[in-house]
Amino acid sequence: MKFYVGDEEIELTQEELDYRYLDEGKEAKIYDYGSEVLKIYKDYCPKLRLSEEDSFSLSQIETERVLLPKRLIYDENGKFSGYTTERIYGLSKLIIPKMKIEKLVDELDIVITDLKVLADNNYDVADFTLNNVVYNGRLYFVDPGSFMHVGDYGERFKYNSNICTLNDFMLDDFFYLVLLSKKYRKKFNDNFDRADYITDYIRCSMKENETVRQYVKRMSKVN
Repeated sequence: MKFYVGDEEIELTQEELDYRYLDEGKEAKIYDYGSEVLKIYKDYCPKLRLSEEDSFSLSQIETERVLLPKRLIYDENGKFSGYTTERIYGLSKLIIPKMKIEKLVDELDIVITDLKVLADNNYDVADFTLNNVVYNGRLYFVDPGSFMHVGDYGERFKYNSNICTLNDFMLDDFFYLVLLSKKYRKKFNDNFDRADYITDYIRCSMKENETVRQYVKRMSKVN
């Protein structure tokens, strides 16, 4: 099986592809390729996925923690078949509640900078999930499939849209790594205005040397 990855021609047997297999979703199968992963599209996909044009445009944007396509992949007939991204090795997400809340805020600041860069380039982040998070002492969002080119709708609108997407993910998904009852989860979430920067509120309310778990537990009990 022959592929063109950027300017590189590679040929892999089905056995070699199977050996490199890492994971798959609705859009594509993911394969190990050294410092990169190959995201090779499936023949059929029930959801909208990145086009060749958007994959190329995103590959020209520099971000730190929100991974974007690096090199475009074509099959032996020249058909656009996916793209590569940087390979990030992660630790268990179960250690995240043990990290310092101050460290988490610092990591989110970097993610927010990436979201602003994407907004500057007219890209809206459509989805964040825990499945797309990799933590290895740094926080990464590794699946770049859910971006949408929205056109120039105005700087404030684009920034707010991406920030709200991050806030929704943090409150509806990420902080669920700390187990709380439904009652206390609502109390915790009620502290936040989803239209504001979540990092601003956390900085004002966190305590020195507090872990993520300790912060979530304490803030779920405040009136």
